[in-house]
This record gives sequence, C-alpha cells and structure tokens, in this order.
Amino acid sequence: MFFSLNLIEILPLYIVDIFFFFFFFVVMLLGYPIGRYLLFNYCENNLIKNSIFSLSVFATVKFRLF
Repeated sequence: MFFSLNLIEILPLYIVDIFFFFFFFVVMLLGYPIGRYLLFNYCENNLIKNSIFSLSVFATVKFRLF
C-alpha cells in the first residue's frame, strides 16, 4: 500500500521517476490491444490513442463500479 512512499524515502527521486516511466509504459503497452479492438474502424493504428482510450474506458468502469 505504501510502496511508493517507501521508494521515495529510500531511493533518489530520479530513480523513482525512471520506475514511474517504466510502469507507465508497460501499462500503455498492455492497454493497446484492447483499445485497438474497440477503435478498429474509428482510429488509425496508433499506440498512444488506442492505449489512452482503453485506459480511460477502464478508469470510467472502475469509477462507476466502486
């Protein structure tokens, strides 16, 4: 639960930024196939657009469920 706070206390801030960038990139790559499936005819095959669309759909669904 407090994993990120422990990292900030232990590691320098630039290393925490590198971890954040890495995890953000992994989440974008994992969200790409679902965004591509949902936006098949509406958008060109773009990593950023498809990933952001799928992440926003998941965030909306999660917000509505909880």
